[in-house]
Amino acid sequence: MAELSSPLKLFAYVGRENGLMVVGSREAMAELSGQLSAALVSQEPVSAEWPHELVSASVEVGPYIDSKFWRVSFHTEGSVASERKALVARSAPSGWLSLATLALAVVGGVSLVRWVWNAFQLVVPADRLRRMLSANVGRHS
Repeated sequence: MAELSSPLKLFAYVGRENGLMVVGSREAMAELSGQLSAALVSQEPVSAEWPHELVSASVEVGPYIDSKFWRVSFHTEGSVASERKALVARSAPSGWLSLATLALAVVGGVSLVRWVWNAFQLVVPADRLRRMLSANVGRHS
């Protein structure tokens, strides 16, 4: 297994297409290409439990803001069954958490509006407010 000398950057993108982009300098990509080619030529033993690692690299910028430490590695298929995959869910809040946050935001907004309304009524009593509003309505009609 070889390690790249310069770190790469990973970017996940979602939209019309979903994917993971590996970005690096020209030198890093040339080094990666050379190491992959050299590793494919060599005949190292393949483990039955895990695919043989050809090249790995540290990642300077990961694809998600809430997950800092990433590595990228390239492996060849060995005797490991292709069904054995480690699928990891994206680390994003669940729908229920988003819904609960929205409900709390609505309750907070309503409370803030009621608080401002009550504070305004303390400054301007209700009967005076009615007279002001009726005087303004009479002027504009």
